[in-house]
Parts: sequence; structure tokens; C-alpha cells
Amino acid sequence: LKGILNQVKKVYLGEVHLAAISKMEMMRRLQSGIASKTVYDENKYKFAIAIDGASLDIIFKNAYLKANFAFLCSICHTLVGYMFSPVNKKKLLSMVKSMFVDKPITMAIGDGLNDALMLSSSHVGIELKAGGGLLQSNAGDFQINSLGAIKDLLLVRGRNMSMNFEKIIHYTFYKAICLGLPLFLFNWYTYSTGTPLFDHMLVFMYSFWFTFFPVIFFGIFDTVENPVVLKEFPALYIDGKNKKNNIFWSFSILSLFEGVVHSVVIFYFTIHVVGDGIAASGKTNSLGMVSLVAYYAIVLVVNFKVIYLVFY
Repeated sequence: LKGILNQVKKVYLGEVHLAAISKMEMMRRLQSGIASKTVYDENKYKFAIAIDGASLDIIFKNAYLKANFAFLCSICHTLVGYMFSPVNKKKLLSMVKSMFVDKPITMAIGDGLNDALMLSSSHVGIELKAGGGLLQSNAGDFQINSLGAIKDLLLVRGRNMSMNFEKIIHYTFYKAICLGLPLFLFNWYTYSTGTPLFDHMLVFMYSFWFTFFPVIFFGIFDTVENPVVLKEFPALYIDGKNKKNNIFWSFSILSLFEGVVHSVVIFYFTIHVVGDGIAASGKTNSLGMVSLVAYYAIVLVVNFKVIYLVFY
């Protein structure tokens, strides 16, 4: 193992001052060199590792061997393991999750009880229905009948489900901000006297009734990407990974910023337009009228937001 590691270092780093390079710098240069050479000549540097369970136990007992083995696994394209125990599978998966520099998202596929630990430890566990379902461990996140369904599960169902969950999470925070921020602003507007802007029953009905059915509508009629297009262009799957890197800005803009802007506009519009309005009788509008107009405006805006999410 040490000999293989030294050869790999010579190939990707050359013979220049290996001893003077720190471990972190060496790892960085190794990864950058491998990445650049893999892009331009992908087939030249492909290799695989084959290992049995007994050898894996020996490697995992020594921290130095484990670190070198993790490095080799990070630059190889395939690892073939045989005679693995359930603990071996779990340890190998845990090594990938914790010791790889890029912290990859792992997916495990198994068809029996000996894969239960691996399936439960992975980010995504896919369980094959083997033997008519007699030996199912129910440890996976999904159950499929054959390996052929994995393509549909990843490229079509997985991507569409991920996008739908993203929209629902953004919408949940958005509608909460649209109702909650006017309450805070009105408390500031009334010098913290504790006067409520909305009746308690209206606050309860906002989530229970007025914004509950639009979410059901979103789940039923939400448009999804064409499965033929997703299968023909698998690169569209990368879109979800790119969104993961920008999740903070996406959440800040789609949930926080939009919710704050919409709620502020609705609140001050109703306060200064409806609140300062004068009826035909010469009387100004009451707090109840201001509250009712603001509440209806918020309900309409958040429901139109659902329609926008469905057809955008």
C-alpha cells in the first residue's frame, strides 16, 4: 500500500521536494493535479481498488494505513470489495463521508439484511426487493424492484422531488414572515402598547385554513420537468448540487427578502392609505378595517405566490 501511494505521489507531484511539502499542501496539490489531468485525459488515469474484508480490517486498525487508503479511494474511480461483513460496509461508507476532502453525498444500494447498516449510514439508501420481500430490512429510504429503476429514481423522481421540497420550504418561511412581520411593525407603530393587529382567531385560521389548501394545490398540480428531457440530458442533475452551494443566498432571497418586502409594503400601504382614509360620513377608518384589509391582502399575496411557484 505504501509503495502504491509513493508511486501515485510521484506521478502527480513529480520528484520535486516531496519531503518539504506539508501534508495539507501535498493533498491540495494532489487533488488539483488529479482533477486537471482527469479532465484532459480521463481514460489514462483511471484505476480501481479490489480489497477483501480481512484486509480492510487490518487497514482500519492503523490510522496511517487508513489515511493512505482513504486517499487512494478518493482518486480511484471504482472500489471492488468482497467478503465484506455488514460492519465493513458501514466503516467504508463512514470513511468516505468523513475523510474525503469534498465531503461527498453518499448513496448505498443493498438487497438484504447484511446491508442494513450501510443503508442506514448513507445519505440516501436504496433497498432492492430481493426474494419476494422476505428478507427486507426496511433500512433504506427507497425500495425498488430492480436496478433499472435507479435511473428514473435519480434523474427524474429525485430531481423533481428535490425541487418541490425546495419550493415548499421557501414558501413555508415566506408565508410565516408575511404574517409575523406586520405584527412586529404594528407593535412598534403603537409604541409597544400590546395592541394586536389581527384577532387571535385570524392568526390561527391563516395557517389552518387560508394557506393550507394552496399547499395541497401545489402538491397536486405542480408542473415537473419532462422525464424524456431529464433522461436524455443527465447533466441537469448537477443543478441540484449547484443549488446546494448557494443555499444560503437562495434562502435569503426567496424566503427572507421577498417575505420582508411584501409584508412591509402591505403593512405601510394599509396603515397610510386605509388608516388615513375618510369615509362618506366623514369618519376615519377604524383599526378593525385596517386589520381586515391588511389580513386579506396578505392572504391574497401568499396564495398568488403559490400560483407563481406552480407555473413558473
